[in-house]
Amino acid sequence: MLITAQDKFFATDPPNSSAEMVEQFRRRISEINGMTIDRMPEEMTISGARFTRLDYSGGGLFRVMLVAESHAISSVLI
Repeated sequence: MLITAQDKFFATDPPNSSAEMVEQFRRRISEINGMTIDRMPEEMTISGARFTRLDYSGGGLFRVMLVAESHAISSVLI
């Protein structure tokens, strides 16, 4: 398992919301040959915190991206 994090503070063009950040990422991923959006973005709550979730895969790896209002967390499962 690989876990990465990205704060919106460091983004060159920061999105206005977590949903917007996930949608921008979803569009970019869907343009890459071999990458697949497995489940469209959806909002969810984990321990009282709201996230936007995106599931995608490619190259034999399955990924989940969770974005809160302040940062993004992405995990890769082999």
